[in-house]
Amino acid sequence: MVKGRQYPHNHEDLVTVGGKEVIFRDGYEYVAGEVAVASEDLDRALEILKRSIGKRGEVSSDADGSGVAVVEFTADSDPLVVVRRLESAGIAASPNHVLHTTWHSTYIGTGQPKPAKPSRWFRDQLNRSLKMEGGPLVAVIDTGITAHPNLRVRSVGRASEPLTDPASKVYGHGTFVAGLIASECPEADIRMLRAGFASRDSNWFGLVTDVELARTIDTALAKIRNIDVLNLSIGGYTHDGRSLFATGRSVAKAIRLGVTVVAGAGNDGRRDAFYPAADPGVIAVGSLDSKGARSCFSNTGPWVDLQAIGEDVVSTYPIGEIHRMALPEGGAPGCPPQPAVPEQTVDYNTGFARWSGTSFSAARISGAIARTRIDRS
Repeated sequence: MVKGRQYPHNHEDLVTVGGKEVIFRDGYEYVAGEVAVASEDLDRALEILKRSIGKRGEVSSDADGSGVAVVEFTADSDPLVVVRRLESAGIAASPNHVLHTTWHSTYIGTGQPKPAKPSRWFRDQLNRSLKMEGGPLVAVIDTGITAHPNLRVRSVGRASEPLTDPASKVYGHGTFVAGLIASECPEADIRMLRAGFASRDSNWFGLVTDVELARTIDTALAKIRNIDVLNLSIGGYTHDGRSLFATGRSVAKAIRLGVTVVAGAGNDGRRDAFYPAADPGVIAVGSLDSKGARSCFSNTGPWVDLQAIGEDVVSTYPIGEIHRMALPEGGAPGCPPQPAVPEQTVDYNTGFARWSGTSFSAARISGAIARTRIDRS
């Protein structure tokens, strides 16, 4: 399915994912053969690269009017080297970083979502949500949504076609996030957008590029009027510790339009800035356990704004038996080692699961913020 070593990304490696080669460095990832530039700099960037590397490989571009263009090159050149070449010519550029839904193999227990039964309060909240109309508008960009008898979620575009196949670690991630938002604010009008490499290979990782996430945010802003809250349980690290080149621009645009942007802080137990959560104006949310202590996997640092319970929480999950792939032994620094898990079939016929991650802390905060907007909707 995926060529190369397995996740997590604590080494330099190159894997083929969904037809794209992804370079895994020590702490961040980016697409091989691609760099991002501002659309107004595209012609100059192409001219420079055609002179410098065009002799050894094709140089082309992909632009869609979003303000950021992708320059593609087939030569065997490291995007970091290409970025430095463009920057030396006065052109702002960046590798097309690869992000992921904020899951991790450090999840409690086996690292897989476990079948569960919701509390009476949780089920009552979801039942309330089914009877509501309108309400504060919460846009969610995630892995998609599956039909669920306890959820009132509208799909935008192809969001009802889940990105991930049932064997994936992140299968059901969007459905789980939506349930938590609905439980915190039954009145919320939840709109789901799907983002990620549209292939079976990459579904194992739940990956999305910086440029694709930015374009999905732009789509949300264009197609959904008067968004109150934008939930981004997606993120990653950058090569220079600065904001994501494309997503940072789209997030800033959303904030200028009055959208409250909430993002998960990441599950690697690190202090490094995790974007878009660490962007100015974004509410970055870390995870707590049920006793109010910071989860061992939750990223931390001065850029984390809030914490909410995200460990061992119950929410909605795709219904049915799911054949799950094996998980290797793993864990974030500071967390107890998680044991390897064999390949197995798991019965999720309850329609609910127990899972952990800052994705879910962020969803709860998004719902809580939406609740404060009820009178304004």
